[in-house]
Amino acid sequence: MNIFSLFKLKSAKKRLVEEATYQKVVNEIANGMRSDGLWAKAMDKAAGNEMKTKALYIQYRVQSLNDETFMNSVAAHEQRIITAIQAIVSIGCKVEGDENKGWRIISLKKESKDLSWKVRNLNELEAFAIAAKSI
Repeated sequence: MNIFSLFKLKSAKKRLVEEATYQKVVNEIANGMRSDGLWAKAMDKAAGNEMKTKALYIQYRVQSLNDETFMNSVAAHEQRIITAIQAIVSIGCKVEGDENKGWRIISLKKESKDLSWKVRNLNELEAFAIAAKSI
């Protein structure tokens, strides 16, 4: 698959996700569910215009759902890091660094005191944790 096809695929996926998000908002409204805080914000911005209030509410709710999805993704990513580090620490190693610069894993066992490993990303960190647990 060439770069143009990948870009087109990513764009198509983004549009389908966006459509599904709008559909979710429409379903919420049809079922009488509403975020009062977002509704109040929409009313404030619409200055009493009911149609504009509804349109703004939909816009704000879609953004709110996108924000929730993003925050859940970030939380899941952070949990993966925590889980991998906990697994590595549990086998007697120390982990230094962060996701931006990579991690350094240092053995704290007497017989392998001078051993250390450098991992560059979360996938490598998780792979190290799995491999280390099986030794």
